[in-house]
Amino acid sequence: MSPPTKPSKLEWVLRFATAVMLLGHAWVCWNGEFPIRALLWDEEKMSGLVQSLFGMDWSAWVSSLEIDDRITASIHAQGWVFLGFAVAAVVPLRRGGFRSLYLLASLNLALLAWLKYLDAGVGIGQLIEHAGQVALPLVLWAVVRRGGWGKAATAIALASISCTFIGHGLFAINLPSDTAWLNHPRPGAFTEMTMLCLGLDSEAAANRLLVVAGVADLVV
Repeated sequence: MSPPTKPSKLEWVLRFATAVMLLGHAWVCWNGEFPIRALLWDEEKMSGLVQSLFGMDWSAWVSSLEIDDRITASIHAQGWVFLGFAVAAVVPLRRGGFRSLYLLASLNLALLAWLKYLDAGVGIGQLIEHAGQVALPLVLWAVVRRGGWGKAATAIALASISCTFIGHGLFAINLPSDTAWLNHPRPGAFTEMTMLCLGLDSEAAANRLLVVAGVADLVV
């Protein structure tokens, strides 16, 4: 099936949704928020690599102001990468090489989700709740490649939406565990947000509502 010469309305919705999401990540990076330090300052994962590549012992690496400045500069540069992906999302070119930028955007978002997972130090729900964002450029790629909505786009969208709801639901229900990837304690911000939004004075009542919301997430 040859792609149509003009994007459909649905494709434009996907393009602008992808671009807005990527612009949001760019803005966050320009404000210095990209959890790359969760990896670069992980002694277990990085100490050997730091020693072999830079000849630095671990204490020198984590205390170096020069290294920290370079990390900050790389975070700002990542913002420009996200901006480039956002621009690519709204340019309706259909060539295979250009479409590959959507795949690269998904890989970049997957890296961001993994870094947030490392930084949070909680269960797998922290990773999979970002599936919707990671998959959005991938859905766009599938739609542009086929010239319309097809089975691949449907499968990617359904799987990513399911993962997003599951991730949120696990934390809302409150499922702490001694096993790291199963550990889903309810964040205090969830309870506080529920109390503020609904005007509740009782923390217990807010938590009961969150359990209901978490079950609804899993059902969805």
